[in-house]
Amino acid sequence: MPDDCKSHKDYQKWIKDINITETPSWSGLPNNVEKIVRQRQANRLITNIKLVQGTGDDIESENSKGDDAGGWLK
Repeated sequence: MPDDCKSHKDYQKWIKDINITETPSWSGLPNNVEKIVRQRQANRLITNIKLVQGTGDDIESENSKGDDAGGWLK
């Protein structure tokens, strides 16, 4: 505790000013773990968007089968 803190307000300011920066390495994780997590989230988001939008693969596979019966692309 600092000696120059005389009031509760001074202690609160001192506590808020403490710089707590710990790297992920203390828990055995690589230091770039946040970047890896963001990349995985982005990849998952892109995959989900492709699933929602569809890639047209299902239409192409129907056309490549040569099955014209009931096909809607004629």
